[in-house]
Amino acid sequence: MVNEFERKIGAVFQCEICGFGYKDLDTAERCEEYCNINGSCSIEITNKAIYRPSTHAIAAPNLLGPRKS
Repeated sequence: MVNEFERKIGAVFQCEICGFGYKDLDTAERCEEYCNINGSCSIEITNKAIYRPSTHAIAAPNLLGPRKS
């Protein structure tokens, strides 16, 4: 589940697995799905990040279970 928090730049939607934050919910959800399935980040997706965690750690893949529609 994507987290949302406020920064000076506005709302940030954060991937719960890797901690990268995005300006829109859709990108954050795509990041979280990619991280969950692959156990790593997508460079294509993280290039869109507006917030980068100070320490980068990825939880075990499929930690959150299968993605529900």
